[in-house]
Amino acid sequence: MNNILPILKNNDQYQAYKQHNFFVEYLFAPDPTNSPIVVYGKDRGNLIEYSPSKSKEEDMKIKETAINNLKQIEVPFEMVKVDGNDLLYAQHEYASEKILDKEFLIKISEVLGSSSILIGIPIKGFLAATAKGKGENNFLGSIINMYDNPQTYPIFRHIFFVQNGEIEMMAVPKNSKKANTYSINGEFDKNNKIKFKVDIVNDTEDGIANQIQEAYQSILAKIPENPKKYNGKIDFHLSENIELTKSLENRIVKMANNISERGAVQIIGALIGEEFKIKFYYGNNKLISETIEKKPVQLKENIKNKNKKKFNKQKKWWKFW
Repeated sequence: MNNILPILKNNDQYQAYKQHNFFVEYLFAPDPTNSPIVVYGKDRGNLIEYSPSKSKEEDMKIKETAINNLKQIEVPFEMVKVDGNDLLYAQHEYASEKILDKEFLIKISEVLGSSSILIGIPIKGFLAATAKGKGENNFLGSIINMYDNPQTYPIFRHIFFVQNGEIEMMAVPKNSKKANTYSINGEFDKNNKIKFKVDIVNDTEDGIANQIQEAYQSILAKIPENPKKYNGKIDFHLSENIELTKSLENRIVKMANNISERGAVQIIGALIGEEFKIKFYYGNNKLISETIEKKPVQLKENIKNKNKKKFNKQKKWWKFW
């Protein structure tokens, strides 16, 4: 494509792009705490060449060019009935970015028969819309579900209220994230491969262990479908609201060690073609433990018992306690 275009990113990547001096701004500046961000760059086909921020005037020129280029991209959409209400959805490489195209928003508003619409852009390559007052609770629920279980890069967990093609507000319900749940987010690295970040919020040791196990299995279930699009990195982050006791810290270390020994490190690494590495953090930066390359216990035990007719029952390779 080789054109300057706007690229939507998750809010948690703002500082990363800012530190590299890329031109980055919030999609909805009145509420930057929750808003997705927009970076600008040339689409080279297999990578994005992001634009550095030079000056306010130059940045605005880049933005104008990028939005104009976005308008030239035809993004098809379809209409379906959900619980008796019209739902419009678009699937295209730049479908989610079309929320920046006012003419496109007016067009889909007309199709939906309302100047007031709700729009969701939960993941890269997807946009959904419905008329305001037409089953918005179900609509919000489906958007949250797509964000929490992303098939591609996750962008925004909630919805936008759009009036006459203009974004008026974001619908970010208070306490919308259920207590004692975890979230899995996918982030693209510089090679456009996905790295997983899992946020753990449970406040009991057993709850934390169960969340890690559940999230871990969920991620491993995704990888074999298309292993080459993943970079083999999974970061678990325990909320700082959790008390990091010595007991909990020891349990996390044991988990990392068990994962290393159970064989997933070798099996998934072979599938992906890169090192499979899992790290456990307290908060954003305090590393608790990480997996290492070592000979799997199961493999060693199977070799040891290869001449026996009956084997002791072993845990499956993806389980670690």
